[in-house]
Amino acid sequence: MKKVNWKRVNRKTHYWGAAIIALPILVVLISGLLLQVKKEFTWVQPASMKGEGKVPTLSFQQILDIASTVPEAEIQSWKNVSRMDVRPSKGIVKVKA
Repeated sequence: MKKVNWKRVNRKTHYWGAAIIALPILVVLISGLLLQVKKEFTWVQPASMKGEGKVPTLSFQQILDIASTVPEAEIQSWKNVSRMDVRPSKGIVKVKA
């Protein structure tokens, strides 16, 4: 009959348990750091464009017409637009399909 070395089993259990627990903690830590510095590095989040004016010169219909010319967006009508971010102070409009 072979005797079980409980110290060795305990060490192996804690070794692998620590590795399994460390992986999700590292994912949360790294993603949190990236979210903190996303505005500083363009490879995390591209820089926002800036418009030229502060007063909107396009109507919403013109914005829809321009957005529908982008084939990747697959926009045919307002039903295909899920969100529109209008920032007159920066002179930009973002359309999300």
